[in-house]
Amino acid sequence: MLNADNAPEGATNDAFGFSVGAVFESDLALALWVQLGASVAFRDRFLNHVVGTGLFRIVVLAKNDREPGFGETDLLVVVEGVSGHRIALLIEIKLTAAFQPRQAERYAERGERGRRVGEWDEFMTVLVAPECYVRHSIAFDWGRTLSIETATGWLADDPSTHTIFLTGLLQHATSKDILGREENPAAMEFWRLYVEYATEHFPGLEVQLVPSGRSKRVAPSWARFGSGALRNQVVRISHKGNASCIDLIVRNCPSGRLMTAVGPLLEDKMSVKQAGRSAVVRVDVPRLWPQDAFDSQLDNIEAIFIAGERILRFCKLHRSILENLAR
Repeated sequence: MLNADNAPEGATNDAFGFSVGAVFESDLALALWVQLGASVAFRDRFLNHVVGTGLFRIVVLAKNDREPGFGETDLLVVVEGVSGHRIALLIEIKLTAAFQPRQAERYAERGERGRRVGEWDEFMTVLVAPECYVRHSIAFDWGRTLSIETATGWLADDPSTHTIFLTGLLQHATSKDILGREENPAAMEFWRLYVEYATEHFPGLEVQLVPSGRSKRVAPSWARFGSGALRNQVVRISHKGNASCIDLIVRNCPSGRLMTAVGPLLEDKMSVKQAGRSAVVRVDVPRLWPQDAFDSQLDNIEAIFIAGERILRFCKLHRSILENLAR
């Protein structure tokens, strides 16, 4: 357990037992709420990033603010400039959950209602999330974005125990343990829909998920194509959710040997690469974001499955050559 009071001067997180298990959006909302209220330096950096340069004072700092018909706003911050102009920041915090239907639109509608009735003169919807969300947040029409990684960087110059603790929390929140390996309901639902869609529309692909760990609650990170046709382990086809490619993998084979054998047979946009001790025939495809909504990525998912069918046909056509290379 963290015991900050007994921490020696200059202690790191590890030195006084910093340990965090699961981290949730509500934890980050509380941490950001406290930091905005308690740290002038952090507050100034935040407002400069979101609102722009200028002198502002916070007149409202609310957490989990609910309003009938508009749902809950994770953080509501209202700032006032020197002229009395008030700007509302309606902040949504994401970590592993999927976006809800019309979530950004409902935030904007709530902001517009407040402007119309005179609660503020202007409003901005703000998404605070890991960088992997922020890169694709434009699809959800958020007015401003702030990555948790950027906010973490703002704390680097503050040696206080409070900031050391907060830095550890934010770093853990954006670590692979949280975003990639621990239970992630949004990612698990995404992969369930991935298999369901493939089974209905691309049954010949024989899509099978490969678990990331022993626990069934851990979201998978990649899928295997041709799971029935390619039962051996020397040749297989994989699509990793965090990569922009599908690989036909030939185990324990140098890429030069694979290129010599199949180079003249390669089809358009296929290439040979080395991947560790294996060689692969690779097809580039769009990248997927399992923490984002499945329907918003449907065009990319179809493109992936079409490419998967193509490389599976190539594998079946030249299977004897490929399997001999791995022996």
